[in-house]
Amino acid sequence: MKEEIINKNKPLISDFNTIIFPIITEKAMLLSKKNKITFKVNVNANKITIKRSIERIFNVKIKKVSICNVHSKIKTRGGRKGKTNNYKKAIVTVSSGNINFFDENKK
Repeated sequence: MKEEIINKNKPLISDFNTIIFPIITEKAMLLSKKNKITFKVNVNANKITIKRSIERIFNVKIKKVSICNVHSKIKTRGGRKGKTNNYKKAIVTVSSGNINFFDENKK
């Protein structure tokens, strides 16, 4: 708790545990044109912790955070049935700054 008070802008280990990875799909790329970035987040995370974590990690200002629980799907492979994992997805609207996952300058 004292670390958070002293270093407000420095990312903490808990921030990296909250944000698992960005979701890069065709739909997510269309949303990125509207300054909306999609992340897979920890199931126990809420909107406030997601917002603080992204602001600390990427040094941007967040306007809005929307979250939804993605339920498992039943899949069949080789005659056996199984299911995918449940996870939580966050769609974050960036108000100032830019989050760029692809470096367009590199060849």
